[in-house]
Amino acid sequence: MERQEFMRVVQSHAKEHHGTLLATEVLLSTGAMKICSWMADATDIRLLHVRTAEGQPRAVVRKVGDQGFGHFDVRTIDTPQGPRILDLYSHNNGTWISLEIAETASVPLADNVPAAATILTVNKLENAGKHAEALATLDTLPQATRQSKPIQSLRVAIAGRAGVDAYKQALEERARLFPDNKPTPLVAMNAAFMRGDYTEALAQIDVLDANVGGDPFLDTFRAAIIAQRNGPGDLEKASTFAERAVRANPDLAMPLTIKLSVAAARRQWSVALAALDGMKRDFGIVLTEDQLRAIPPVAPLVDTPEYATWRQQQR
Repeated sequence: MERQEFMRVVQSHAKEHHGTLLATEVLLSTGAMKICSWMADATDIRLLHVRTAEGQPRAVVRKVGDQGFGHFDVRTIDTPQGPRILDLYSHNNGTWISLEIAETASVPLADNVPAAATILTVNKLENAGKHAEALATLDTLPQATRQSKPIQSLRVAIAGRAGVDAYKQALEERARLFPDNKPTPLVAMNAAFMRGDYTEALAQIDVLDANVGGDPFLDTFRAAIIAQRNGPGDLEKASTFAERAVRANPDLAMPLTIKLSVAAARRQWSVALAALDGMKRDFGIVLTEDQLRAIPPVAPLVDTPEYATWRQQQR
């Protein structure tokens, strides 16, 4: 990124929010942690398309990783050396990274040295992948600081990497403290899914799809949600979305894993086994019997004659 210009943007955001930056070290540490967390666990990052927003060209980039996915708008700046990244907008978080850094660095009690030290510790734990410890450390901040909007947003982000229960609690706490804060489509989708409102979760995927200008990868999650809803005809619909996702994303493993689950739920054992073949052939992914049994829709596959025959052929 173009560091000097980026820092000017961050400083500008901080002034707009009338905050006092904790310290240069905290600011840089927070910035590094934000960038790392936004791109953490990425196994695939690609340009989807370029569009115009607010009169400026923006590249729309998608990240897929072991813990999920994300979409980003990329703002660039022309330099003598060519275009450089100036700022990133996260559709997951609903903010520019420069603004998020400025807000996080402008928390209440910003002149409190222990609070600054705590945030530095949280950043280090996050960068080390110790998400549960980072969340617990963040929660040692004074109540006024912990309940500020920037820290609440930080809690949600960290909790999302710490576990499902922690993420659900963080979402509920932020919603209680800031009821007027509108969640992003991805956050709204996750919240709806966790409370069992699958129709709303699907609606939020459609909103996200429109916001990023279209991404066929999202059919993967339509398939998963519809299969989980499992109403009349839902497994057939889920199968259609799963097939579409696999065709549109042949170089990504996640659509194949959803195809496996949906096919097994429909008792289409040959289709499920073909998905296992594809995962091994194209991505080197081999699921053990214990791993297959740990996936509820797939578990019955392991006890079928078809699986026994297929397993024998793998030796």
